[in-house]
Amino acid sequence: MGSTAKVGLGVMYARGGAVTVQSKLGLTYRSGAEVPKELVKDLVMAYAWQSLAAAQGNEMAQKAKEMLESSMTPAQIAEAQKLSRAWQPKR
Repeated sequence: MGSTAKVGLGVMYARGGAVTVQSKLGLTYRSGAEVPKELVKDLVMAYAWQSLAAAQGNEMAQKAKEMLESSMTPAQIAEAQKLSRAWQPKR
């Protein structure tokens, strides 16, 4: 399975509410590793996914989210928070 397929599958599970996958997807967006060209390194999306996982009790996601904040502008953080607040699981 190629990296595009892996990320696509990860997004599907993360949208369904899989906490661990949400956190891993956040790490993927943060590093830009294994992310298809159309989904470049994106700190806003990384933060949004980590926020979702952290809100469900994932301690690693909470730490990752705090680390991301030091690399982001207040506007980026606000945008990521808006995205995570608007998120609804797709089942």
